[in-house]
Amino acid sequence: MRAVFGEVRERARRRTCAPIVTGAARSMRDLTSRIWIVVKGVMFALIALTTATLILAEMPTAKLAVLLTMLVWASCRFYYFLFYVLERYIDPTMRYAGLVDLLMGMRQRRQKLRRDQ
Repeated sequence: MRAVFGEVRERARRRTCAPIVTGAARSMRDLTSRIWIVVKGVMFALIALTTATLILAEMPTAKLAVLLTMLVWASCRFYYFLFYVLERYIDPTMRYAGLVDLLMGMRQRRQKLRRDQ
């Protein structure tokens, strides 16, 4: 594991490694319209609120409410870790379109490291 991070840091220092982008990410354009970015955020918030409301309506207990709150908080922190902390502090070349793209990129890196050894 230490060797993997050493090579990642070295490549990041040299900036010779381009980000790994899969086919799905190549075919999608970035969302640049401020209005649509806000609409997308509001839609995610509505989905989350509706889901939490429906779950709590099914079984309205304080314990479930606390567990849902912890689940949402932990999921947000994990997402932040995957797409901000890894890119900013671990390896600046790690830029991905989503979780599947991230996992595929990590798999490709691991396979490349095994071939190089």
